[in-house]
Amino acid sequence: LARDMVDDRFTVALTYNNRPRQPKVEAVVVMLRGVAIEVGVDNKVKVNNQDTELPFFMGSVSAVRHHSVIRVQDAEWITVEVDNVRNIYSVQLSGWYHGRTAGLLGTYDNEDSNDLTVKGGDVSEDVEAVANWWEVANRYCRSRNLAWDGDVAEDSEQVLACRKHLSDSASYYVPCFQQVDAEEFVRVCVEYLNSGLSEEEAQCKAGQQYRYMCAHKGLTLGTAPMCVKCDVSGNTLSSGESTKVTNASLSADVVMVVEESDCNAWAQQSLPNVVTH
Repeated sequence: LARDMVDDRFTVALTYNNRPRQPKVEAVVVMLRGVAIEVGVDNKVKVNNQDTELPFFMGSVSAVRHHSVIRVQDAEWITVEVDNVRNIYSVQLSGWYHGRTAGLLGTYDNEDSNDLTVKGGDVSEDVEAVANWWEVANRYCRSRNLAWDGDVAEDSEQVLACRKHLSDSASYYVPCFQQVDAEEFVRVCVEYLNSGLSEEEAQCKAGQQYRYMCAHKGLTLGTAPMCVKCDVSGNTLSSGESTKVTNASLSADVVMVVEESDCNAWAQQSLPNVVTH
């Protein structure tokens, strides 16, 4: 995805499964200062290939969890956020890296004309060739392009359904229209439909990602009501609905809160021994 091409201070990569017909992301790998942090789609974290509990700190490198987001950071230089619930991967760089990076995420120099850069600094118009160039798999691995790249008529049912949810004047996301172009996410929604998701799943997934971009522009939106679901005793409830549970199971959750400070560093190793199943 991205790499410091001058001093090799960081590399960010995605790993996929070995199913050619059903490729899925398995993990995000972030390499910083000799430390390789791998965040799996199940939110399990490995550091230098060893299972590790969060939070993790080593010098200026850290990995912490905030709600559904796992944030890997090197002080103020680079921040990588992994949200496996919403399938969002974010890489934020310090301005110090201006013009020093390359990869599928571009060259970070405010020039979109050279983002599709390959070997020797050449720029290619072939997106698939660029993707193949930045592949870091074993040289004996065969890869092929399974991405949907078709054209859909503007008046097709798919586009109209996605547009109604995301960019229509009555859309839940109207407050953010001036900050983030919702039409770009209509395309994302259509791609999800073509990948096999249901209409509601595609709308909600694209909407969650649109919310994420809005938050980065300083506008916080809650989840659209139609996308709020809760399973209770075999029944699926939507936002605003309620039910009465008469035969609730007897159980309790115990939450241990530990402040992330140097004096509590011992807790990282001790808590797994204190809490047992």
